[in-house]
Amino acid sequence: MSDNLADTTPFGSLAGALGDGLPRQRLYARIATRIVGLAEAEGIAPGARLPSETDLAERLGVSRATVREALVALEAVGAVTIRRGAGAVLSGGAGRLNLRGIGGEPGALEILELRRVVEPESARLAARRGNDENWARMEDAIRRMVEENRAGFRTEDGDREFHVEVARASGNGLILSLVRDLWQMREAGLLWAQIQSRMSLTDTRPKAVFQHMQILQRLRDREEEAAAEAMRAHVETTIGQVRDVFAVMGA
Repeated sequence: MSDNLADTTPFGSLAGALGDGLPRQRLYARIATRIVGLAEAEGIAPGARLPSETDLAERLGVSRATVREALVALEAVGAVTIRRGAGAVLSGGAGRLNLRGIGGEPGALEILELRRVVEPESARLAARRGNDENWARMEDAIRRMVEENRAGFRTEDGDREFHVEVARASGNGLILSLVRDLWQMREAGLLWAQIQSRMSLTDTRPKAVFQHMQILQRLRDREEEAAAEAMRAHVETTIGQVRDVFAVMGA
């Protein structure tokens, strides 16, 4: 079963995602609300297990991926606890009622799917238009990533700076603004932090450093198609890592 990641129209969703001030509620957030409502209707007490992911998907008429994203949102606000091999367990407390704060936040896959469209072209243009000053700032960003990794993965400023610098090197102001906004949404939201808490950062972060080094080499060599493909592969890797987290949640 397939479903949309956002309850929006294509261009309306972009305007909303970039902060047009209009209230929006993503599909995952609506499903999260329905899961809480279902638990209350069926008298599921705090500490008890929710229906299985497959059961929830069938009963709510959405894909298992959407159910997983909804459960991540519920975990982020303290409504459920997800235990590997045991599924989602309903939590007590006010978190069950605090869903409005995440309703307009783009899902992790929603952001990554847009990045997969925008950032390969950003890299292609950067290979054509970038200069030594851009390359030097990208090197600095990679070094910062290494330092952040050694410091315990608490921040990811170097990662953001690298992608923003590639966008700056593209020479396209709209791409630069969009990439900045996408990273701001990722860092300001609850969902990405919750997903990262379930990732093996000792594996994912060093791989990101290596992929950034590959992208930078393609940019320096002015290999436009290779740079675009390296960036696409990098974003696809992150998408795969998020899906792996969702898969483990459903195990």
